[in-house]
Amino acid sequence: MSTLSTRERQLLVDLSEPLYLGRGYHTVEHRDAVIEDRLSLGSLALAHGVQSDEDTGIVAAAWHDAAIGVKPKDIFVEEAGVLVPASSNEQVASVMFDKEAGRLSIPTGFRREVMAAILGTNPQGELATIEAKLLAAADIRGVGLGSYEQFLANTYKLRDEAQWRSAQKIDWPDFVAGSINYLGLFVGRNIHVTPRYFDESKRSAWHVGAVENILKLGQDTWADLTVSGELTDGIEMRGKDWLTSRNLQINLSTDGVLKEAEEGYVGKPAEMKLSVPVEGRAFSVPDEIFDRLEIEKSTLRSPRVVREAGRVLKVTGMLLVKDEINSPDRG
Repeated sequence: MSTLSTRERQLLVDLSEPLYLGRGYHTVEHRDAVIEDRLSLGSLALAHGVQSDEDTGIVAAAWHDAAIGVKPKDIFVEEAGVLVPASSNEQVASVMFDKEAGRLSIPTGFRREVMAAILGTNPQGELATIEAKLLAAADIRGVGLGSYEQFLANTYKLRDEAQWRSAQKIDWPDFVAGSINYLGLFVGRNIHVTPRYFDESKRSAWHVGAVENILKLGQDTWADLTVSGELTDGIEMRGKDWLTSRNLQINLSTDGVLKEAEEGYVGKPAEMKLSVPVEGRAFSVPDEIFDRLEIEKSTLRSPRVVREAGRVLKVTGMLLVKDEINSPDRG
């Protein structure tokens, strides 16, 4: 738990305010809503026996989108000992927070926790801590647990913001296609800390709601939208644990025939994908086996292959064909 004083916490929150936009979606109102949702999720997690740090949660929520008006290339981060331009808004936000917090002599450990949580809000960021998961969930809570009307209104705000930032007109269908593919990255994440939002069929209420909102957005945009789906299996190595997963791959495609004509718009074909986790489980590899494994890829998809001392270990479905390694069925 942090030793931040109430004054220090409020000062850090206040310092983020000028960095938010006065229009579009990423405003101070969005920041404050995420802070409120993060506190709510933290209380819910505690009720299920999962502890989190309130100071880290509040400060990370305050800064998570603070870089939205700053160009990533103007901020540098260190990678493998070399300074390179930041590649995401989350990296920019974390660096800007660290500079302000360092100026105030905020402890390094606290700063690192906040930075890790901010980086976790990127759909391809790591969710290695409880703080990162709670903030990521708070940031996109409305996508799956809010009404479609609010989801649509926020999408319009995001397009307005994108047009303002780029100083270019973005046709609505093009923005929708890009948004669905981008949201697909979020839908594919496991952001749960407690079982609170799972129904009797073990379905995630957030994922169900998010897919429904996204599909309705596509169906309201294109008259010729086709939707198909298939189950896919995957396996990933994290440390000494295998994480197995089964996902519902949803494919959307259109030739660009709009539901309602948009003046001056020429229909464009579009392909969109959503990958929704429907099952997941981890099982450990014994030390003597782990030490001999060479991972060909960090995430293994079909064909799924790993190597042990030059020999191929086949991965069939979600089972490793190797007696010495625990399969999901054997615990």
